[in-house]
Amino acid sequence: VRQMLWALLYLHDNSIVHRDLKLENWLIEEVDGPTRVKLIDFGLSCTWDWDQGRLLTRSCGTTCYMAPEVVERRKYTHKADLWSLGVIVSSLLSGRRPQRAESTFGRGLTYECFGASIAELSGECHTPESCECEAWPDDVSSAARDFVERLLAPDPDERMDARQALGHPWLLQHCGRPGGGAYRRQKADNTYPSLIEGWRRFAELSPVMRALLVEFAFASRWPEGSMRPAVELWAELSEHQATVRLVDFEHRLKQSIGSEAAARLFSTIASSRRSVDSLAPEQIGYSEFLAACLPGCFTNDHLVSEVFRMLDTDNDGLIARAELLAVAAPASTAFAQSQRRAGNDLLCLSEFARLMSGLRR
Repeated sequence: VRQMLWALLYLHDNSIVHRDLKLENWLIEEVDGPTRVKLIDFGLSCTWDWDQGRLLTRSCGTTCYMAPEVVERRKYTHKADLWSLGVIVSSLLSGRRPQRAESTFGRGLTYECFGASIAELSGECHTPESCECEAWPDDVSSAARDFVERLLAPDPDERMDARQALGHPWLLQHCGRPGGGAYRRQKADNTYPSLIEGWRRFAELSPVMRALLVEFAFASRWPEGSMRPAVELWAELSEHQATVRLVDFEHRLKQSIGSEAAARLFSTIASSRRSVDSLAPEQIGYSEFLAACLPGCFTNDHLVSEVFRMLDTDNDGLIARAELLAVAAPASTAFAQSQRRAGNDLLCLSEFARLMSGLRR
């Protein structure tokens, strides 16, 4: 549940509302080892700007998970996602959806509603007067029940947001502080040596190769489990926020390899960041962080091969220079000019590898 809230907090902090949260859209990453869940299916998601006073109006989602304000076609915010999470948690705790979700919102069908109302699509629809489940199993604690009730508050203003839910006593008594828990490693002061080596090698790469790695850092084609150390460290450093402050990053380096070595490495990293477009001078984004860890997980040859494979979208063993330029041109004006002069011909893997090896930092 807390991993679900971390995902929602990240989305909402980045002004994204999912709008179709349900059990089917949470996947377990691996059967063996620590349980990690991933959120999928962003087909109904949208951006939302609370600061601009913009509210959402489109009725969509899976009926038995939809918040009252969405069902009634009223304006709504990210709090609609928290209602859906309340239905999910109730289902996990009791083995069934809360009565209000079953009787009020009808069958578990996904709709994108335009002219027709939810009532016309899924049967009788009315505003719930009570947020209590019909009956809780005896082994569900009062704290867990309170957690669900505060997510299933019919009034969005009284409903917890993701940050408030992470601080609820039910989660804290089982998981500790809001930022700690499942992703925290046993030896928090011992950063993985492979990641440190990765940062060092990343800083020494050409701007073009760094830009390519940032572009494909999120790609799902990296071998399963290969990025787990980086993901764990990011969760620990960022406390599940959208960015990591450079000062916190530098502090972790000093803890791991000493002040003198950290100063040399950090200087190299800072210099490399100035040579390409970055999120902000004092912050590191998730894509950039993962990209900087990749050279510690794979050899240079493997990285070049994987980047080529990701550029080769039609799997014909060739990539167009234009496709390469679309990603790499902002990182190096000289590289862009040289490739434009070379024409729009195709590159095979060996040619791409020679091109990357000839680049200078």
